[in-house]
This record gives sequence, structure tokens and C-alpha cells, in this order.
Amino acid sequence: MLYPVKLKCYYFLENDEIFLEWLQSSFSNLFDLILVKGTVTNNQVGHYISLNKNQQLLLYSANQEILLNIPEDFSDNASFILQLSQQLTQFYQVLNTYPDKHPMKLTFFDENGQVVYDNKGFDGNFFSFNQEAQLLEDWIQEKIKNDTKHHLTLTVPSPSFDHILIQDYRGLYDQDGNFFGTFSQVIDLKPLLEAYLEDSGQALVGWSDTTSGASITNNLFED
Repeated sequence: MLYPVKLKCYYFLENDEIFLEWLQSSFSNLFDLILVKGTVTNNQVGHYISLNKNQQLLLYSANQEILLNIPEDFSDNASFILQLSQQLTQFYQVLNTYPDKHPMKLTFFDENGQVVYDNKGFDGNFFSFNQEAQLLEDWIQEKIKNDTKHHLTLTVPSPSFDHILIQDYRGLYDQDGNFFGTFSQVIDLKPLLEAYLEDSGQALVGWSDTTSGASITNNLFED
């Protein structure tokens, strides 16, 4: 299921806020804009929107840049609104296409634990394709914030021996160290373990028996 994409939006002039507030209210189903007054930094990564001093709107992603001229009568200009709608929809689709294809569950939460994106992938529950992601539990978010690596991994019960599932949580922070949200993904360890064991020639043995042959300890899974 798709949710509004949270985007930073950079601008220079106070008057620019009028346009950006109109943009947010008109396309809130696509984007949740975080207004930042200032210039886009050189180390800004990912995707963002910016409004330059020439009254041009830039829609930027790693794979695409779209530049639109903003007329003075933007809110009443039917031709501009149509063009803007088409470009914003295309931009939204570019940002969401690849995660949607991932077979395992990927979820982004904002700083309040609200879901901002859920690809409805497999999470060990065979009915996950028609279930909406839930609010991130407070104790998980607090544990991520307090961890030195801002990371938490939990095992996921699976009804089948065909999967060994874990749920991996990563805290997201901006360049100033401010908490921005959480990324969660479900990972199937079984194919990874099988590939490792085949390449290394090792084998899994019981935890109580680590002297009779090669074994894998917990250190393998530590960062």
C-alpha cells in the first residue's frame, strides 16, 4: 500500500511559502513536505524538491530531474496545474517503483512511528499482502534511538522451515544528527546461510557441540 512520500523541500524567499503551502494542500495524497529554508547542500542525497530564486520548481531524484517554471497565477492556471499534476505523479511513481517490486516487507516510519510507506511484501504472514502496516511500537523506536548503532534485529516466528526470518530496524538521521524516522525490512536468512555454507565449506552444528567440526557462532551476525 502506498502512502504520501515524505520529502524535504528547500526554498529561499518568504513568499515561496505561499506556493509550497498550496502545493502541500493540493497534493497531500502524494507528498508530505518538510520545508527547509536554505540551499541544498552538496552532500544532500536521495530525493527532494527545491524552489529556486528564478521561481522554478525542481523535482530531484537519483534517476531523474524535472524543472518547472511557476507562473504568478499558479493556483488559477489550468495548463500549469495539469502539467504539475502529471510531473508530480510521474515523480511519485519513480520514487515508489523499485521498493514495490521487492518480495519481502519494507516499511518506512516517520519520527512519530507513523507508517509513510509499506510495500506489502511477505513478512512471514501469508495474509500480509492485504494487511496494512501498524504504528511502530514505542519500545522499538526507543531501543533504536538508544542503541549506539541505531539498530535493532528481532526474530520473526515462521510456520514453515522454508524460511528463517528476521526483522531488521534501522534509525534514519539527517546530516545534523536529527532523528528522521525508521526503516524496517524483513530478511530471509535461509538462502544467505545456504550460500555462505556452500562457499565456505562449513556446516551448522548444535550450540553445545563446537569441537567436532566447523561451526557458526553468534559473531557471524554481529555488525
